Amino acid sequence: MDLDRKSQIIKTAVKRFARHGLGKTTLEEIAGDLRIGKATIYNYFTSKEELFYKSLNWDSNIILEDIKNIFSNADNTFEYNFIQYFNYKTTMLEKYKLIYDLTILLFQDSTHEKEKEILKNMLNEEEKIVQTVLTNELKKNKKTVGIKSVRNIVLTSWGLTYSNQLNMIKDEGKELKLDEIALGMLNNI
Repeated sequence: MDLDRKSQIIKTAVKRFARHGLGKTTLEEIAGDLRIGKATIYNYFTSKEELFYKSLNWDSNIILEDIKNIFSNADNTFEYNFIQYFNYKTTMLEKYKLIYDLTILLFQDSTHEKEKEILKNMLNEEEKIVQTVLTNELKKNKKTVGIKSVRNIVLTSWGLTYSNQLNMIKDEGKELKLDEIALGMLNNI
């Protein structure tokens, strides 16, 4: 039951932090959302900041699981899954606002060391997932993939999150043709 309660607190905190940020969110509000006392939160977390960092880790772990699930879908072709990986990144703003906002924050101010470390760990894990998937796929064609190519794919996929938003502003609601971009990258490995 303790693990369930801790998970409930983190899930609720993710929503609250995503809406209001660390500064404007209080433990009282999170406790109120859960209909528990603030003291109950302190049974699991020493501070609001600790809960915030656990929330960031929670969301980043879900993102990594989603990416694994996209690539492990054996019902689709590898190319289709690769396109889905890129399409998935365009949902960051609506699905994972906490992580999306974290990347924006770090663009503006890179002094947040703990937050930077969480994002860096997530990106490193994402690179490992993409490296494994690409290596397995390219072995079939007796090709190899270097870490620079993998890093370019991962970073480009994140860049498309923001590029798609900008394109929708510029071209009044038109989304980028991510399938063409994804396949172009795949063909250039």
